[in-house]
Amino acid sequence: MIKIAKDMPGRLQFGLWLGLRLVRGFFHSGMEQQEIFALVKKCLVEEFEIPAEKIRPEASLFETLGLDSIDALDMIALLESRMNIEINEQELKKMRTVQHIVDYLKAHLPHPAL
Repeated sequence: MIKIAKDMPGRLQFGLWLGLRLVRGFFHSGMEQQEIFALVKKCLVEEFEIPAEKIRPEASLFETLGLDSIDALDMIALLESRMNIEINEQELKKMRTVQHIVDYLKAHLPHPAL
Protein backbone atom coordinates (compact mmCIF):
# COMPACT_ATOMS: atom_id res chain seq x y z
CA MET A 1 0.00 0.00 0.00
CA ILE A 2 1.28 3.45 -0.93
CA LYS A 3 0.95 6.18 1.66
CA ILE A 4 1.06 9.87 0.87
CA ALA A 5 3.31 11.79 3.25
CA LYS A 6 1.65 14.65 5.12
CA ASP A 7 4.74 16.86 4.72
CA MET A 8 4.58 16.86 0.90
CA PRO A 9 3.48 20.10 -0.75
CA GLY A 10 -0.31 20.15 -1.23
CA ARG A 11 -0.20 20.06 -5.03
CA LEU A 12 2.07 17.00 -4.96
CA GLN A 13 -0.16 15.25 -2.41
CA PHE A 14 -3.23 15.96 -4.50
CA GLY A 15 -1.49 14.80 -7.68
CA LEU A 16 -0.40 11.52 -6.11
CA TRP A 17 -3.77 10.93 -4.52
CA LEU A 18 -5.62 11.61 -7.77
CA GLY A 19 -3.09 9.60 -9.78
CA LEU A 20 -3.67 6.56 -7.60
CA ARG A 21 -7.41 6.84 -8.22
CA LEU A 22 -6.81 7.02 -11.98
CA VAL A 23 -4.56 3.95 -11.93
CA ARG A 24 -7.25 2.04 -10.09
CA GLY A 25 -9.79 2.98 -12.76
CA PHE A 26 -11.68 5.15 -10.31
CA PHE A 27 -12.81 7.70 -12.88
CA HIS A 28 -15.51 6.55 -15.20
CA SER A 29 -18.97 7.61 -16.22
CA GLY A 30 -20.48 5.72 -13.28
CA MET A 31 -18.67 7.86 -10.73
CA GLU A 32 -21.15 9.35 -8.28
CA GLN A 33 -21.63 13.09 -7.93
CA GLN A 34 -20.64 12.88 -4.27
CA GLU A 35 -17.28 11.37 -5.24
CA ILE A 36 -16.67 14.06 -7.84
CA PHE A 37 -17.67 16.76 -5.36
CA ALA A 38 -15.20 15.31 -2.83
CA LEU A 39 -12.39 15.52 -5.41
CA VAL A 40 -13.21 19.09 -6.37
CA LYS A 41 -13.46 20.03 -2.69
CA LYS A 42 -10.09 18.40 -1.95
CA CYS A 43 -8.54 20.41 -4.79
CA LEU A 44 -10.00 23.68 -3.49
CA VAL A 45 -8.91 23.01 0.08
CA GLU A 46 -5.39 21.83 -0.71
CA GLU A 47 -4.51 24.04 -3.65
CA PHE A 48 -6.27 27.27 -2.76
CA GLU A 49 -6.45 26.94 1.04
CA ILE A 50 -10.20 27.50 1.09
CA PRO A 51 -11.79 26.37 4.36
CA ALA A 52 -13.65 23.10 3.78
CA GLU A 53 -16.81 24.37 5.47
CA LYS A 54 -17.19 27.10 2.80
CA ILE A 55 -17.21 24.58 -0.04
CA ARG A 56 -20.77 23.54 -0.81
CA PRO A 57 -22.30 22.63 -4.18
CA GLU A 58 -24.08 25.98 -4.44
CA ALA A 59 -20.98 28.00 -3.45
CA SER A 60 -19.99 30.62 -5.99
CA LEU A 61 -16.40 30.18 -7.13
CA PHE A 62 -15.85 33.92 -7.12
CA GLU A 63 -18.09 35.51 -4.47
CA THR A 64 -18.27 32.75 -1.85
CA LEU A 65 -14.89 31.06 -2.32
CA GLY A 66 -12.94 34.15 -3.32
CA LEU A 67 -11.27 32.75 -6.42
CA ASP A 68 -10.17 35.17 -9.07
CA SER A 69 -10.15 34.31 -12.78
CA ILE A 70 -6.53 33.10 -12.68
CA ASP A 71 -7.31 30.81 -9.71
CA ALA A 72 -10.29 29.38 -11.57
CA LEU A 73 -8.17 28.69 -14.65
CA ASP A 74 -5.48 27.06 -12.49
CA MET A 75 -8.08 24.83 -10.84
CA ILE A 76 -9.61 23.82 -14.17
CA ALA A 77 -6.17 23.11 -15.66
CA LEU A 78 -5.33 20.91 -12.68
CA LEU A 79 -8.61 18.99 -12.95
CA GLU A 80 -8.18 18.62 -16.72
CA SER A 81 -4.70 17.16 -16.41
CA ARG A 82 -5.52 14.89 -13.49
CA MET A 83 -8.83 13.62 -14.84
CA ASN A 84 -7.76 13.26 -18.47
CA ILE A 85 -10.52 15.57 -19.66
CA GLU A 86 -10.65 18.76 -21.68
CA ILE A 87 -13.10 21.43 -20.65
CA ASN A 88 -14.64 23.34 -23.53
CA GLU A 89 -13.89 27.08 -23.37
CA GLN A 90 -17.56 28.01 -23.87
CA GLU A 91 -18.56 25.67 -21.02
CA LEU A 92 -15.81 27.06 -18.81
CA LYS A 93 -17.33 30.53 -19.08
CA LYS A 94 -20.62 29.14 -17.71
CA MET A 95 -19.07 27.61 -14.59
CA ARG A 96 -19.91 29.83 -11.65
CA THR A 97 -20.48 27.36 -8.81
CA VAL A 98 -18.89 24.21 -7.47
CA GLN A 99 -21.94 22.28 -8.70
CA HIS A 100 -21.38 23.51 -12.27
CA ILE A 101 -17.91 21.95 -12.18
CA VAL A 102 -19.21 18.70 -10.66
CA ASP A 103 -21.98 18.44 -13.26
CA TYR A 104 -19.58 19.04 -16.14
CA LEU A 105 -17.09 16.47 -14.87
CA LYS A 106 -19.85 13.91 -14.29
CA ALA A 107 -21.09 14.33 -17.86
CA HIS A 108 -17.65 14.27 -19.50
CA LEU A 109 -15.49 11.80 -17.59
CA PRO A 110 -13.89 9.20 -19.84
CA HIS A 111 -15.67 5.86 -20.04
CA PRO A 112 -13.78 2.78 -18.86
CA ALA A 113 -12.58 0.32 -21.46
CA LEU A 114 -15.00 -2.57 -21.69
